[in-house]
Amino acid sequence: MSKGYFSAWGNFPVKLGDLVTLKTVKEIQSFLYHKKPFIPVGNFKSYGDSALNDTMVKFNPVKTIEINRQEQTATVSANVLIGDLIQKTMPLGLFPVVVPGTKFVTIGGAIAADIHGKNHHLDGCFSDHVLSFEIITADGKNIHCDAKKNQELWKLTCGGMGLTGLIISAKLKLRKVSSSIIYQRTIKASSIDELFNCFENNNQDRYSVAWVDCTARNDSLGRGVFISGNFANNPRNQKLKLHKDPKFSIPFVMPKYLINPTTIRCFNSLYYNLSGNSKARRQTHYDNFFFPLDKIKNWNRIYGDAGFLQYQFVLPKLSSSIALKSILERIVDSGEGSPLAVLKLFGKQNINYLSFPMEGYTLALDFKNTPKVHQLLIELDSIVNNNNGRIYLAKDSRIKPQYFKNGYQEFQCFKDKIKNQKNIQSLQSQRLFK
Repeated sequence: MSKGYFSAWGNFPVKLGDLVTLKTVKEIQSFLYHKKPFIPVGNFKSYGDSALNDTMVKFNPVKTIEINRQEQTATVSANVLIGDLIQKTMPLGLFPVVVPGTKFVTIGGAIAADIHGKNHHLDGCFSDHVLSFEIITADGKNIHCDAKKNQELWKLTCGGMGLTGLIISAKLKLRKVSSSIIYQRTIKASSIDELFNCFENNNQDRYSVAWVDCTARNDSLGRGVFISGNFANNPRNQKLKLHKDPKFSIPFVMPKYLINPTTIRCFNSLYYNLSGNSKARRQTHYDNFFFPLDKIKNWNRIYGDAGFLQYQFVLPKLSSSIALKSILERIVDSGEGSPLAVLKLFGKQNINYLSFPMEGYTLALDFKNTPKVHQLLIELDSIVNNNNGRIYLAKDSRIKPQYFKNGYQEFQCFKDKIKNQKNIQSLQSQRLFK
């Protein structure tokens, strides 16, 4: 057990607590016997308070990855990172069907948050490609779970933010690829309406995403850069080349004045103007396409010692255009721009109680942690709520319980079904489940 100050990737909030590391199922069951409140944790790559409590438990056995090339599946221990998995599967011409924006998420965490990627409009969430998982529930039972067997526990666990137990292993579907290269298309869009058109006109591409300039206003409101791509099909002279460790690192927490409205506005303008259209596809490595920020180790330090908030919401497709414009206008008026604003298109939502995606558009924003930003986000919460949207729990540390309940219509059912598991809780569940 180690005692100290812990935080997720946003470095906010910070919690004094105990981290307990367990290596076997027996150790987990012994720990559970004492009924001490705790929350399971992975690699602390969520952003808010969903993986924080007085006691945090990490299941950290020897990592195991077993690949069945013929079946295109991988059976892994829950502490395996997405990047660990890719290192094993790519040389065999296989790749995870859904990956997030970083390789440093554990498989257990990916299931608990039911993560999504740049291909949700075609492939859905991470859990849609999980064949089964093993979980130790709050009463110490070791349960094999899939979408048909123990379906109720499945629906509670996938997206349930660790509140149903400790995931210890999982079996995953993989996608066959013949290259480590992505054929990428880049389109500069002069407004949010043009970005929407880019998504709709290129929805046959498996992967798509857009960067949005949150400092642009008037006719340029929501301008940005749309990027889509597909794995290349047997490109000439290309091997199944793996990613490398980061070459660059932010060595210390940067001064808090570095990120300010002026530097954000300059950065956004520079990035937009230097981005060129390349409708003719160009080649890029999968690491550059899926995980660009992983190339800079400890990039979260640029926001200063107060940390930052990542704010991600999704809006139903019918209300996405009007509501997103209102949100972008409010951000511009506040002067609190975001250097990292990422827009994606979601497909239909799945059966899980607290999975985040619904059919529509999602925007993720990074803001330096300041009182003014907290006030801005309260206003954005209201717009999202009034338009029947929801906030992503893996990135939340501050929304009101009522907005959470409005966004997740299955909340009460979820709460009722886990009410006997009182020893598993997080700061987030304590805040929202009132």
